[in-house]
Amino acid sequence: MLMFKKTIIGFSAVLFLVFLLVPSRSEAITVTPAIRELNLIAGEETTAVVELENDGLEKVELTTEVVNYTAKGESGEPDFDFDSAPTGAALWMEVTEGPIIIQPGQKTQVAVTFDTPANAQPGGYYAAVLFNMGDSSATTERRDVTIESKIAVPFLATVKGSYTEGGKIIAFGLEGNKTSYTAGPVVFSPLRYQNTGDIHLKPTGRVDITDMFGKTVKSIIINEDLGAVLPNSIRKFEVGSWNNLGSAFGKYTATLTLTAGSVKNTASVDFWVLSTTGIVIAVVVFIILIFLIVLLVNKASKKSSPANK
Repeated sequence: MLMFKKTIIGFSAVLFLVFLLVPSRSEAITVTPAIRELNLIAGEETTAVVELENDGLEKVELTTEVVNYTAKGESGEPDFDFDSAPTGAALWMEVTEGPIIIQPGQKTQVAVTFDTPANAQPGGYYAAVLFNMGDSSATTERRDVTIESKIAVPFLATVKGSYTEGGKIIAFGLEGNKTSYTAGPVVFSPLRYQNTGDIHLKPTGRVDITDMFGKTVKSIIINEDLGAVLPNSIRKFEVGSWNNLGSAFGKYTATLTLTAGSVKNTASVDFWVLSTTGIVIAVVVFIILIFLIVLLVNKASKKSSPANK
């Protein structure tokens, strides 16, 4: 009977939410930082350090590999290229192949060196170091299964020099393209931001909702986690909603303001709120105004009547 080998790559252990600047965890290993940004100088070496900690009860053996990566769709997840030969920053990176042995409760530091060529063009370069853990203990008569987990540490590198920063808002609006509401919530569609420059950007800002008198009634922070948008890619950011409309009534404007490096962008959308509470208040105010007007007119007419002369 033929034996066969199947490799299962544990993508659940791959750090997909790599644009959140918090430590990542895979099984018993903690990696800090989860993502690394650094500046490179053409013709010079630059070294970065990654710290690994074994939080488990058994020793861990890791090997390393370097891969290219790009943005995956518009979610912000990285797309690791396991098949192609390293290029750009991945080609410049030097890291020990391992095995790296970490005892339980211990930490170790791994140096990652970039030997940037003298002719490297200014701009952004993107690569990742993968720390691999394997367990080939599961063996049966029919199959030999190797379960392998990978922890990814992406590097967002910028070669200093003259490069272009560019970005634009390509979609901002209300869910379903609604223009009026009788009740909350006022829900915004995801913001879509396109990077048109040479380096990654982290667009941050807020949405300010103002009433017809220019008063701000609600502010929503955008991209608090500092998610990055890679060059030549589009990324979606959740905007959120305005839930408690209260006595809101009339025309409102939602203005989005984003800043990413030297790039600033704005966009706006108008909508109407005709809530029941707002309508009742508006009717009451209207009746009071009519009453005051009638009262003033009657008072003025009495003063000007012949009997009062």
